[in-house]
Amino acid sequence: FDGVSWPPLPLMQNEKVVEAPTDRNQLTRRLTEKAVDFMKRNRHRPFFLYLAHWGPHTPLQATREDYEAVGDIHPHRKRVYAAMIRAVDRSVARVMQALEDEGLADNTLVVFTSDNGGFAKATDNSPLRANKGSNYEGGIRVPAIIEWPARVKSPSPKRVRLATP
Repeated sequence: FDGVSWPPLPLMQNEKVVEAPTDRNQLTRRLTEKAVDFMKRNRHRPFFLYLAHWGPHTPLQATREDYEAVGDIHPHRKRVYAAMIRAVDRSVARVMQALEDEGLADNTLVVFTSDNGGFAKATDNSPLRANKGSNYEGGIRVPAIIEWPARVKSPSPKRVRLATP
């Protein structure tokens, strides 16, 4: 990667460091595991879960499996970024499957969104102007998907999965 690199951030729980992941992929997996565990432990009562992934953020790091699965994307950093998105997709799939498994999917409000536009060195926000960190559309216009089957009827008769297997 030819830009800024940040040291791994510790995984905190109740104001205590529980783990210092060595890479973004490990952090994505651990946050997902913690989220699924939290949902299982709280399935019999109302809960709020906010899962904000650090992948895809710098440093750009991906597993070989994800890197190879996204195809022949050039340049290299764009392929790594795509592989990181694949890891987050897999996390979303695990969280959504856990909701199904626990019988919570129909009556759970799920909001999927991003915090900002794409990273300039790894994405192309065209035709929007600029990227992450900008106040132009490319920096602030983000996707938002909301699902709450018990309350909001989908225009499609079946659910659409966001994630790759």
